[in-house]
Amino acid sequence: MAEIKGFAVKDLTNGAHFTYMGNVLEAAKACEPVKTKLAAQLTEMEKAYNTEDEALVDSRKHDLTIPIFQADERRDKRYENFKGAVRVMMKFPMDNIREAAERLKEVLDTYKVNTAAQYDRETGMMANLLQELQGSYKGDVATLGLTEVVEAMAEANAETNRLINERSAQNALNVTKKVYNARKETDQKYRELVRFVNALALLDPSQPLEDFILFVNNNIIRLTRQALKQKAKAPEGTPEDPLGPEAGDDPNEDNGGSNGGNDNSGDSSDSNNSNNSNNPNNPNTPGGNPGGNPGGNQPGQGGSGSTGGNPGSGMTPLPDDDDEEDEGEGI
Repeated sequence: MAEIKGFAVKDLTNGAHFTYMGNVLEAAKACEPVKTKLAAQLTEMEKAYNTEDEALVDSRKHDLTIPIFQADERRDKRYENFKGAVRVMMKFPMDNIREAAERLKEVLDTYKVNTAAQYDRETGMMANLLQELQGSYKGDVATLGLTEVVEAMAEANAETNRLINERSAQNALNVTKKVYNARKETDQKYRELVRFVNALALLDPSQPLEDFILFVNNNIIRLTRQALKQKAKAPEGTPEDPLGPEAGDDPNEDNGGSNGGNDNSGDSSDSNNSNNSNNPNNPNTPGGNPGGNPGGNQPGQGGSGSTGGNPGSGMTPLPDDDDEEDEGEGI
């Protein structure tokens, strides 16, 4: 008997989850047996899907991940410019300039600001350095003609810190939880639709219904392999995998059974906070978790600090004692 496979939809990133549910809905509305005999279940799932859409749009409006990344880049460039100027002036023949540069070099060596550090950590180190440059060593900075550079550093550091605090305040408004709850509701309605479709396939089988089930299963196989990085076998009853080998699959590998680990699509999130050179526009920069580490130094980083509007963000693992999976469903 044809039936829709179990699928851990809760492990998908926000973008993959939204796209998958939309594809299932469109195919279900185009399938006459589902459209006519399961109209109530289909309507309920569509309502939940539309609510999820609204939550994702709202989260994208509040997402400050990229502005924070850009402010941090400005801060880093101005700091590197200052360091470079000091190094150059240490070689000047004029004693007053050379000696002022040497004193500032000692200050730089003392604080050693790491521009690849986590946002909050770098903000604190930069603030300590700026306190010295705008205080005890203000005269040396002026001697080298770098007063405006230091002021620009301070401005960028303050802007980065302001955006981080604003993002934290937004999370307090439960923007992330709104997306989480909307996805959870969509998953529940999807689960109900799948149960009714499988029951209908047993009690009143038809070719259109079988085609719909095959379509859904093919999408499950593709997402299991590509989004979740797990192995998946062809739907029962098909002599060969109707999709063929996916990109990155080893055609000589045994594709039977689920054997891979979740790629943690939120986040897809790289936990290495020491590297902030990632492309902020990368849709797969896990994150997408709808959360983000409040001090993460990568634009797509996951955790509680990002609002998660990025379609590439993963689902936030908010605690919920009622969030239980039904055995055998996988969703």
